[in-house]
Amino acid sequence: IAEGTKNITGNAFYLTGISVSGVHSLIKDPFELADGVFSAEVCKKATLYVPIGTKEKYQATKGWKEFSTIVEIADNELIEGEIFISESSNSLTFRVLSMSDKTCEGVSCDKETIGKVTIPSVAKDYTVKAIGRSAFNNCEEITEISMPNTIEEIKYDGIYSCGKLSCVSLPSSLKVLADYALAYNPFTTIVIPKSVVTMTGNPLQGDSLLTTISVEEGNTVYESPAGGNCVVEKATKTLIAGCQTTIIPEDIKTIGNSAFYAQRKLLEIAIPVSVDTIKSYALSSTGLTNIVLPEKVRYLGSSSLGYNRITSITIPKSVEKIDGNPLMGDSLLTTIIVENGNKTYESPDGSNAIVEKATKMLMAGCQTTVIPNTVKPIGEYNQEIKGETNVEII
Repeated sequence: IAEGTKNITGNAFYLTGISVSGVHSLIKDPFELADGVFSAEVCKKATLYVPIGTKEKYQATKGWKEFSTIVEIADNELIEGEIFISESSNSLTFRVLSMSDKTCEGVSCDKETIGKVTIPSVAKDYTVKAIGRSAFNNCEEITEISMPNTIEEIKYDGIYSCGKLSCVSLPSSLKVLADYALAYNPFTTIVIPKSVVTMTGNPLQGDSLLTTISVEEGNTVYESPAGGNCVVEKATKTLIAGCQTTIIPEDIKTIGNSAFYAQRKLLEIAIPVSVDTIKSYALSSTGLTNIVLPEKVRYLGSSSLGYNRITSITIPKSVEKIDGNPLMGDSLLTTIIVENGNKTYESPDGSNAIVEKATKMLMAGCQTTVIPNTVKPIGEYNQEIKGETNVEII
């Protein structure tokens, strides 16, 4: 709250259900506040930070004195969560992460910025530790981002859909890459540093121009087997991220959530017999026209094979569990078969559907589905029926 503020109207900061850790007032002579400017919840849980030498004034003034905790700090000191602009980089905005550790994260970039952006290692005496959520979101004119070796995390959507950002060099200090961290950019190549120990999902979703993915040697958690062009979690043999040139290694057990999501130029893929789990959206929204599932696959996640250009699919008898509809959005599908001998699912003759035997639930259908008269519920994520179709209920 700026020093020159003269009045604050009722309910101006009446925040309930929102986690507020601090309120920073620069007002030297606090005035009485109208009822309800701050909620009782905020006054109880948040710390009120005030200029040095003014604490007693605040403790005696209506609306301010209701705060349980009031702390004096210097005028140039920032509180956790406070947003600021640094003189060293006027196109970037930062947020304080920790007052005690003097750390911050980049939270937004001016969308009018053209060319190269250099993230400083220090902003207003705060070490830059992260690229925050949606910090570089749709920054269409940026061509390069230079990151200091203080960055340890790139958060969800951190660098997202920057249309001219054809490459990015990740710092050797990087430890965490969040889901979608580098999504929908025109990268053709990416190197994951050996320092990265955590990926909360696929950071490369929608990077449809990618042809080369490598993990730096010495990484203790992830690897990219020679010629694989993918990121694999060593301990679980889970393929975390792939691209149009990926060759799935023969020892992979799981294709992870959204591993190939929106890889539009992925036209073919061989799934090795070692794979037993294909998670949600793993092979969704690609350019695939044919998918052959391995004979030992046991689990298919929601939309795991969805939004592709396939016309037929065979579900192996090994499949034990299907969550949701794995074929959601496969609008060209005309043939769905469940292999004979499957204990959990079936595709009654000519139905072109997946039916769960125990519940008689139709899990997945297509444009030629004939719904068997034994079916009871129809799954929540089945194909939406629009216009003229050949779907028939008998």
